[in-house]
Amino acid sequence: MLPSVPGPARAAAVAVALAVLVTLIDLGPGFDLTRYLRVGEQASARGFVEADLPDTHLVPGWGHDGQANYVLSRTLPDLRDADGHLDSVTYRARRIVYPALTAPLPDGMAVVYGFWAINLAGIGVAAAAVARLAQRHGGGWVAGAAVGLTPAFLTSMIVHLGDALGLGLAIAGVVAWRRPDATRTAIVLFTLAALTRETTLLVPAAVFLTAGSDRRWTLAIPPAVLVAWMGVLEVWIGDAGKSTAQFRLPFMGWLTQGLGTVEITVALAFVLASLWTASRLRSVDPTLALLLLLDVAVLTVVDRDVLFDVRNLSRVVPWTVPFLVLAIDLAWRRHRPGASPQPATTHGPGSSQPAKTHSVVKVTPASTVLWTGHRLAMSVSFMRASSSKSPSM
Repeated sequence: MLPSVPGPARAAAVAVALAVLVTLIDLGPGFDLTRYLRVGEQASARGFVEADLPDTHLVPGWGHDGQANYVLSRTLPDLRDADGHLDSVTYRARRIVYPALTAPLPDGMAVVYGFWAINLAGIGVAAAAVARLAQRHGGGWVAGAAVGLTPAFLTSMIVHLGDALGLGLAIAGVVAWRRPDATRTAIVLFTLAALTRETTLLVPAAVFLTAGSDRRWTLAIPPAVLVAWMGVLEVWIGDAGKSTAQFRLPFMGWLTQGLGTVEITVALAFVLASLWTASRLRSVDPTLALLLLLDVAVLTVVDRDVLFDVRNLSRVVPWTVPFLVLAIDLAWRRHRPGASPQPATTHGPGSSQPAKTHSVVKVTPASTVLWTGHRLAMSVSFMRASSSKSPSM
């Protein structure tokens, strides 16, 4: 019976069902998943894809990342064979986990269906992990189910990106990190996430800045592995290709795009929602609050190459919707008739020490930003103190 289904499993099932429903509505009766490859009429990958999928759906212009993932999947293990079919093999191959999972599949539609299934799996994992985090604070599974309607995850599914998988691995890493006996599992999850989508490194960064245990130094492994992989690609393939300069001074990209455009209006809505949510979660779960602020910081410095499309910019702030639902759910449970006050813990989310309680203080977006700066300053001071105690090599 449904009431006996654990909250995380229920959240995963609902989120995946919502994502499938979105697919059915978006594709219509034809259910042509090649549309999600977004093969551009002018793309260098067009001929490669059409050799396996002659009737693939084409879009105007240069297309999107799905076509690049198809090329990578079909050319593994020798990525040099992708040269000439992508704008930059070294740039695209940084996110190698997603296409690598479909490499054993036959050419053609098997890969396309594989991409879709992997995205659904990523949505399910992320939903279950968010629901698990919500349970930790007395919340329900609805925050996890909200992943199924989150723009970043849906964009990943309808453009055959690896974002959903990377985000699912990253947030599952947070759940694992909070078990002192699962540190290795957490590091593996964070590392795989980084090799799926680089910006997921913000998740272990938030954990590092809020964790109170010595084992947080293991969180340097995921970025180190990503940098090493990028170095291997440069030596192995070495094409210059696509420029990765997608960042500018804060809000300069917004000005270039136009402050009155739909894209900037949506970006501003994401910023305000994230700041409000972070202020509500700060005393409940500092890691999740800081993660929202890190996402906002990135959104303010991205260039027009990211801001030109609402779906694209939504990928920068993937946690706003589920964490907003979590904050509302916790507030409703706290203020409903007969509810007992929920104490906050003084120890960091990664700590194995017994929790001590204190009264929940009122927080605001401004105080949350100040708190973030304080955490960063504490982290820098801690690193300097540790390095001064370390023996010289």
